[in-house]
Amino acid sequence: MASRKWLEDMSKGLGRELEAVTLQGIEINLVQKGLLGCTFLVPESLSDKDGNWDGGAMAVLVDDVAACVVGTSAFVKASVDFHLSFYSPARIRETVEVEAKIVGEKGRLISVTVEIKKKDNAELVAVGRVWFTTDNINRYPGDDEDTTITSKL
Repeated sequence: MASRKWLEDMSKGLGRELEAVTLQGIEINLVQKGLLGCTFLVPESLSDKDGNWDGGAMAVLVDDVAACVVGTSAFVKASVDFHLSFYSPARIRETVEVEAKIVGEKGRLISVTVEIKKKDNAELVAVGRVWFTTDNINRYPGDDEDTTITSKL
């Protein structure tokens, strides 16, 4: 699956610098059509002055993971609306779980929700809501199949 390979490459530091730095080390735990689950250890390089995960770095991760889950069922053209709500800070060297899921479609638009929770206590860190424009004509081959994939990098 092309979206999975893209995210795996980013986790290894390959690709555009901003995304490669922001996504480095992300572990992909689950990939299904319309659903993506990851684990991420917040590195020191993405901290703010107080030792928390920087909000801008978190926004890049949310946008990229949301695009990846859309890529499980359609060709992504662009994010057209982005909202990120912060609930509690995640500290450096803290592990978080990231779940992205497609929650709606309307014409060429797809809506995705991304939840970030602390792994140790499931405390909500942030929720992102992103709308993407897609090219429904170019759906990926086999998108009617259940393509459940689990792995740890």
